[in-house]
Amino acid sequence: TSSSFVDVTGFTADITPSATSSKVLIWLSSVIGNSTSSTNRFKLLRGSTAVWTSTRDYYVYSEDSSSDRHLTMLNYLDSPSTTSATTYKVQVACNNSNNIQFSGNSNQSNMTLMEIAG
Repeated sequence: TSSSFVDVTGFTADITPSATSSKVLIWLSSVIGNSTSSTNRFKLLRGSTAVWTSTRDYYVYSEDSSSDRHLTMLNYLDSPSTTSATTYKVQVACNNSNNIQFSGNSNQSNMTLMEIAG
């Protein structure tokens, strides 16, 4: 519940690339919803550095008092240029400070990192 970017609990993952030339494929899949209509912005961070920020608002619409759920996916190929342990995380901001929910079972909501040899 914030118009500022905040961490999404459960959407943090670590990887230790084997070579500085390796790339990291980040795959995020989640079912999201709001209790009221809202637009949301997303960020993907490597450590404290934003590597991707949404360039547009993602709209989640809810009718009446029930929460609609929408599958959201993000794939991003990063070049961390390191062999040190690296943490990736997702942040979200709601433009009207509504409560956004990331939900679903383990098949619907997850973050996967894959090293691609360079």
